[in-house]
Amino acid sequence: MVTQDNNPLGHLNPDNSDTFIRLLVPNQKSVFAYILAVIPNYSDAEDILQNTISVIWRKFSMYQRGTDFQAWAIQIARYEIYNFFKKNPAGQCTLNEQLLEVIEQESGAMIDGLEQRLAALKECVVKLNSQDTQLIKLRYEQDCTLKSISSRLGISTTAVFKRIAIIHGRLVRCVRMQLALE
Repeated sequence: MVTQDNNPLGHLNPDNSDTFIRLLVPNQKSVFAYILAVIPNYSDAEDILQNTISVIWRKFSMYQRGTDFQAWAIQIARYEIYNFFKKNPAGQCTLNEQLLEVIEQESGAMIDGLEQRLAALKECVVKLNSQDTQLIKLRYEQDCTLKSISSRLGISTTAVFKRIAIIHGRLVRCVRMQLALE
């Protein structure tokens, strides 16, 4: 028998931890997008996300199953953002409740369409020829600079820039067409 002292999940039993993970994983990007809408510094936003997840974990027993987990998690993120601003020096701007509500509404609308746009983008990337796919993978999956790509492919940095711009244009048009079809 596992006692609470031996259980690294604290008050959560394994069934609750599975539920926690099942709810958190698909909503984590949305919570992070909300935080980034308010906190422009990526490093600070990541710290706030980690704090938020920690609080969600600790308070998971208070979550009412069947309610909107994403909204609940974003509410917790909101309090973590408030805590962040309280801890910062007096020179930092203060966060207005109304501004936060507007950001929450706008980011919510943006997040709702994000999954559709990502699915459309995946479909469009599959349609690229092998050279364009390689270029996109080098730039975005491997995070290579234009200079390193140009060295690797034996073409000028300008040529790489132009080719990526052309691919971006094609992908944008393709995504728009995919979304219009839906």
